[in-house]
Amino acid sequence: MLAASYPALIVTGPPTGLGLAAVQLQEKALAESTSQARPQGSPLEVFTVMLRLGCMAFGGPVAHLAHFQRELIEKRKWLDEHDYADLIAFCQFLPGPASSQVGMGLGLLRAGVPGMFAAWFAFSLPSVILLLTAAAGMGALADSNLSWLHGLLAGVVAIVAHAIYKMGRKLCPTPLHTSFALAAGVIMLLVPHTLTQVLVILLGAAAGLVLLPVPEAKPDPGDDIGVSKVTMAAGWTMLLVLVVLPVLASLAVGGKEPTLLNVYASFAQTGALVFGGGHVVLPMLQAEVVGPGWMADEQFLAGYGITQAMPGPIFTLGSYLGATIGGNVAPGVANFLLYAAAALVGLFMPSFAFMTALFPLWHRLRASVRARQALGGINAAVIGLLIAALYDPVWTKAMNSSDERLSVAVMLGSWLLLVTWKQPAWLVVVLSALAGLALGL
Repeated sequence: MLAASYPALIVTGPPTGLGLAAVQLQEKALAESTSQARPQGSPLEVFTVMLRLGCMAFGGPVAHLAHFQRELIEKRKWLDEHDYADLIAFCQFLPGPASSQVGMGLGLLRAGVPGMFAAWFAFSLPSVILLLTAAAGMGALADSNLSWLHGLLAGVVAIVAHAIYKMGRKLCPTPLHTSFALAAGVIMLLVPHTLTQVLVILLGAAAGLVLLPVPEAKPDPGDDIGVSKVTMAAGWTMLLVLVVLPVLASLAVGGKEPTLLNVYASFAQTGALVFGGGHVVLPMLQAEVVGPGWMADEQFLAGYGITQAMPGPIFTLGSYLGATIGGNVAPGVANFLLYAAAALVGLFMPSFAFMTALFPLWHRLRASVRARQALGGINAAVIGLLIAALYDPVWTKAMNSSDERLSVAVMLGSWLLLVTWKQPAWLVVVLSALAGLALGL
């Protein structure tokens, strides 16, 4: 998949004078190109390494990137530091889960398109297995004492609020960015609709282009990582056939019923519109699956909370949601697994398509000040969407307990653990659920 051109060196006799100088320059070019060439691996190698990382990938996107850095860049030398930083920056421009897409990119560069799919599948697999197990067990817990669930939801408030706080400090560095975010949140609260989310993102991009200062130009280093035209064509084909056409077909037949097509299309549409990483998917998926009545708010938020205790990307929440929808449609293992696969693959499919279609153009995009202006506005708008989602459904559902004061106490305790004592999110989820059970929320 990656093409490296090596100069042919043919010497027919002992070189002298200018001929010797030319040979020396040619040898130098050959040595430099050889040193820059990245050894290729196999999809099986990518799968094995990423599966191990997927089992230990607790701590969210930043922790995932640190795992990749330590294991794949420093230890295994899949990329150099410069190209790895460029890959991370590229994934920030794409909709979808940034850390998962970095993993996909590493697999793509190591073993081509098969390596990209192997990296995603292996990195997500541990989380998916655990979430499907949790989804299967939720049915048995549905008729039990739900105090643990109310405690878990209270803990989720602290987790989401902490995530917004950390993202806001990074993505809203100026009062203008903060104003964009608050305006986006107000619009979303006043007009809560899926289309409003899309409109807010577009308005953020337009506001960034018009109002944000022009960033300092970054020269194009001209060392684009080559990806073949065949790979690029495959990406555009995936985008058309596996994202655009299913969404159009779902709209044509009416996307209200939870058929496999509608579920796949709904998750694919969400995956194509989510900017800002895993937590941003919360309001969009909530509107897509709770709005039409495919599942209850409590089921959705319970899945989100459980996901916090899992390794791997937050987007694997799609497997839990799909399995739950399938169980609501009709009981049975076939529905459970088919809907889980439809939701999970649909949610990640835009990432596959955009990664392969746009990666060859990244060296041009990273030098565009206009693109970076628009991204600044989009990132601020994303914070606004998260603020709106923090209120509804996260806060409102957490308050739907036997005693709001106790729920607030669990929230504050969870915040204390996260912020002051620096405890991992998975532990906070477990402890908040136990607290809810003990307090009888």
